[in-house]
Amino acid sequence: MQRHTITPRKNWEEKVKEQGFLFYKNESYYSETAAYEFTAAEVDKIEAATAAIFEMCMAVVDHVIKNDLWDKFFIPKEYADLIKWSWQEDMPSFYGRLDLAYNNGDIKLLEFNADTPT
Repeated sequence: MQRHTITPRKNWEEKVKEQGFLFYKNESYYSETAAYEFTAAEVDKIEAATAAIFEMCMAVVDHVIKNDLWDKFFIPKEYADLIKWSWQEDMPSFYGRLDLAYNNGDIKLLEFNADTPT
């Protein structure tokens, strides 16, 4: 992976504000001054890690459902039947974003954001 210093896009702050991205000023969260270039092999490794992490997350969902761990995961019990039905019908559909750290080829999951609407 190579980090490239770039010139921020013209009017980028106005554009992100218009889209509702209001916490962009935290430099550790978002920066318009850098871009990253990955090799095809690095992209393949990230894609494989992403698939493996997602499968692990689905295994957790399966465990929660099979063991009725709704309270432990702060899931209101009134949704249990709908969740079970969705799972049994193979419809685990939701949007999510995996936040990953990448350092010299090592990939680490920081957070899986799948609890907020897109």
